[in-house]
Amino acid sequence: MKIFKKSLGFTLIEIVVVIAIMAILTVIIYTSFSGAKAQSRDQLRITNISSIQLALETYFNQKHQYPTNLNLLIPLYINKIPTPPSGSPDSLDYSYNYVPIGNTPNLCISYHLWTKLETGNINLSSKKSFNSKSVNTSCAVSQDFSTTTVDASSDSLIYDVTP
Repeated sequence: MKIFKKSLGFTLIEIVVVIAIMAILTVIIYTSFSGAKAQSRDQLRITNISSIQLALETYFNQKHQYPTNLNLLIPLYINKIPTPPSGSPDSLDYSYNYVPIGNTPNLCISYHLWTKLETGNINLSSKKSFNSKSVNTSCAVSQDFSTTTVDASSDSLIYDVTP
């Protein structure tokens, strides 16, 4: 009569297979979550741009011109200028950029507001391909816009708005 001895553990191969499966699942889940996080940050950037745009339009309705800089909106039109979400994997600049547009000093009749997004977005399909390098910014003679120029026609991830 044979007596079978009961095995009380896992073999090394079984443990390695389980760890490999867990590693593969972790990679799949992590990559899908990182894409979702980037899209979430982009959506927050778009929402923040909309908030700034609403404050700009309220300012315009009361003063019949746009401000020469965004700080003039605080605190009457917006509590504070929103800070762009961080956490993007690279060091690209995702700040909110504002250029007032006008023909005479201190009379801004239009503006351009933009940010860079991390991922492609449905909102990018309606962008105006704005090129701020050729804009007349004489309504804001006190500011230097040489560092905030953008050619949205050459960058597919620029989200820009104008009135």
